[in-house]
Amino acid sequence: MNKKGECPLCRVFTGVDNDGTVHIQIPSQYWKIVIARNGNHLESFAFILEQDLSSVPLEFQVEAEWREHTIAIAKLNKLLPYLEMPLEILDSDQFGK
Repeated sequence: MNKKGECPLCRVFTGVDNDGTVHIQIPSQYWKIVIARNGNHLESFAFILEQDLSSVPLEFQVEAEWREHTIAIAKLNKLLPYLEMPLEILDSDQFGK
């Protein structure tokens, strides 16, 4: 971030929601922390992951290599009994149409 709070490495997409125009940033880096139990103690690992956004024409696009892993959100919902997706999410599922 620079002094103006801008992220020069972030790609910004403009769209519209129910409230009007929105700007969505997709970061060139993001983090993950994995925590696992090994016997009686925890093991933690932190990662900074980078992504090249230079060729991303859209906010989100499912590439061919990911399509084989796509499932209907309703099916995922059944696999996760403690999580219930809102109807709006189920209705907007692009794979489960």
